[in-house]
Parts: sequence; structure tokens; C-alpha cells
Amino acid sequence: MERVSRFKVLLKNDNRKTHLVLGKVIEAIRHLPIRSRKSITFDRGTEFVAWPHLQAEIGTQTWFCDPSAPWQKGTVENTNRRARRWLPRKLNMSRVTDPELKGICDRLNATPRKCLGWKTPAEVFREKDAREMTGDPLPSDPAEVAPRVSLTQPFSNATHGPVRDATLLALLKLVKVNVWRKTGLDTPER
Repeated sequence: MERVSRFKVLLKNDNRKTHLVLGKVIEAIRHLPIRSRKSITFDRGTEFVAWPHLQAEIGTQTWFCDPSAPWQKGTVENTNRRARRWLPRKLNMSRVTDPELKGICDRLNATPRKCLGWKTPAEVFREKDAREMTGDPLPSDPAEVAPRVSLTQPFSNATHGPVRDATLLALLKLVKVNVWRKTGLDTPER
């Protein structure tokens, strides 16, 4: 899980042998931008004993939680709880296919989160990655964002659904009205 955006990657383990587990972790995060895989935090499980290979192969710094301290990885515990909706503990994981696991991961990454300002982890991850690649920081004044937002551009229902579209359009109209008021121009029709 990426700490800032809460973007998740779920992996299926057939066993807990350290080289197999870390091999899957390396393959899963190898293609992520370097800035998104600077460090990784593990619990004290024996499957992470070969952690030096992670740092040697892809340059990811490794950290470990203190023993019996699940609060040090609270976001991971919360994500585990969310994933248990579709993957209960008693489920035989060998019966879960990779496409099913990817579908669950996509659901988790497409769920708006309050801690992210009701954006999805996927949206925040893409925005964060784009900002870091272009070096374009977010403006501190929200009014500076409004001119960048296109109010005439069609908004796709495919990802967010009609309720989210209506909310976003209402928000964009509000931003547009506020920007017009600040500039002293006539207020557009609502």
C-alpha cells in the first residue's frame, strides 16, 4: 500500500517461504515509479526475512514494526479489514483466481475515502505521480485551481456513476460562481 494515496496492491501467496513472497513483492512494485516505492514497512513475519534482497534489487528501503505493535501499521490493518469483506479468513485462497483478486484490488482502489477528500486511492496516486513527474506543486489558494478545471469538458459516468457526477458538477458550478465573484465579473447562470 502506498502511504499517501492509500493505493493498494494485493498479492496471492501459495506459501510463506521468504524468497517466494519477496519475489512477488518485487515483481508487483518494480514497475511503480521510484518515488512511490522509496520504502516499505513489514510486520515481523518470517516471510520477510530476506528483506535485504528487496533493497538490493529495486532500491526500496525496508522498515519493520515493533513486535506486537499493530498500531504502527494502522492503514495496513484497516485495508486488511476492508479486504476481508471479499476475502474472509476461512476462505481457501487457492480457489481465488488472479483476476478475482485483481477485481477486489480494483474495487478497493476505486472506493472514495474520506481521508483523501472523497477521492479514490487510484485518483490520488495518479495525481501524486503526475505532480512529482512534472514538478508541479498544488497551489495553496483553491481559487488558483479553478481556472485549470474545465467546466465544459464532459465527465465520464463509467468510473464514478451518476451520483458522483452530479456532486462533482454541483461543486464545479460553485467554484465557477466563486471565481466569478472574486474577479468582479457578472455571476453566470446557475
